[in-house]
Amino acid sequence: MLNRSSSKDALWELVNFHQRLRPRLQVQDVYKLLYQSVFGVGHIIRSGPQALECLRRELDSIDLRLHPEEELVENISLNGCTVRVNLRPFMRRGLEADKLFEAMRLSADKNTGTREEFLKLWKEFGSLVRSGAFGFDARECKDFDKFVRENNYPVVHHSPAYSKLYAPSYRVVEDDTLLESFPSLHQP
Repeated sequence: MLNRSSSKDALWELVNFHQRLRPRLQVQDVYKLLYQSVFGVGHIIRSGPQALECLRRELDSIDLRLHPEEELVENISLNGCTVRVNLRPFMRRGLEADKLFEAMRLSADKNTGTREEFLKLWKEFGSLVRSGAFGFDARECKDFDKFVRENNYPVVHHSPAYSKLYAPSYRVVEDDTLLESFPSLHQP
């Protein structure tokens, strides 16, 4: 378990990393990032066979010309254990949807994230924003916090600006499960 100061440092590094990747990142997108980092992909997997069909449809409709600079894997957690697998580079490499879905399923089974853990991260993010970190508007953060609090901290979509600029298309998995499903991804 990370101590409070190293946890805040790791949170700062994570958000800063994603701001460098996608400079138009909004408060809503950070909320989604932190939510996924704690709870993983469980909300998608609960839909059962429809989740695999949804993945296949998304892979079939993906525009591979977009974002050629996109990395296959992006860390989304403080401990580096949870990642986003970007589907455009996934398709460019000719990787298999069924194996990715199995990695998603296994990741959901392993996930032990708690509401308390998520709320701690979200509160620390708010504290960092109020201290001037990241350049987010503190009022915007406060308003979004009020919205999610009043709605019992729901799953949210990316912000419209983020969606338009970056066309996010990914799945969330545990890094070790991804490497078990795709041994060729191991770095030499």
